[in-house]
Amino acid sequence: MEKLVAIFSKNCVLMGDIDSYCLVCSIPLTGDVLEHIRCPEHDTKLKQTVYFEKYKDDFIKKVEGGYQCLTCNKVVSNTEICKHLDSEQHKVARVSLGCTRNDADNNQPNIDQINEEKKEQTTENEAHGDDTQATSSKNVDTEVLSDNSSVTEGKAIKKPTAVSIELETYANKHGLIVTQDRFSLNCQIESLYHCGFCGVFQKEFGSILDHLNTALHEHQKDTKKKILQRIKDEGLLNHHSTKEINIFERFLALSEY
Repeated sequence: MEKLVAIFSKNCVLMGDIDSYCLVCSIPLTGDVLEHIRCPEHDTKLKQTVYFEKYKDDFIKKVEGGYQCLTCNKVVSNTEICKHLDSEQHKVARVSLGCTRNDADNNQPNIDQINEEKKEQTTENEAHGDDTQATSSKNVDTEVLSDNSSVTEGKAIKKPTAVSIELETYANKHGLIVTQDRFSLNCQIESLYHCGFCGVFQKEFGSILDHLNTALHEHQKDTKKKILQRIKDEGLLNHHSTKEINIFERFLALSEY
């Protein structure tokens, strides 16, 4: 049974007593789940979302035109995201933000060395009046899709930024993400406003308000709320670990598709 659960998890399928749900294809599965996993259509979509299993702990989300690495504040193309996540620059950023506690426990000497190098570089930068974040010289050559310098070059977010109760209430109602909290993957970087239901972002608040009035936004909001409510009502999440539930809730909250 555990082997079967592992197969379903790697194929982004939520199991239930009555039926299951495929996150990749966005459809309920009332028949043979294994048959669905083997079908070419599912396999094709799964290959396009390989980050789900391999990179599910790397704090990335799907946005228009590519992927956004919340750890490094970069928007990277579909073809370059794997290179970026494997780069020394990204690994150093994860260690800096405390995203790799398990890695640190298993590989302490290497982590200590990286932290010491970062400390020396930071001290040197401060001595020269430079407060930019120290990164490895082995940076991967990524294709950056945003012209917003705060996203492509800014420091990784470390602390949440408070917003007004009115804005937070309005944002929650419309699926906007307005806090800088890397742990819940809710993120607003500088002037970028993200729609959690549709996975789009705008530089101006007025532009995101225009987006909220579109038929696409209403459809995505209603669809994802129905999916989440149905799964909660039928107790489908009871069959999964806390980590798997958190991943699914991130999926719904960030609207990666």
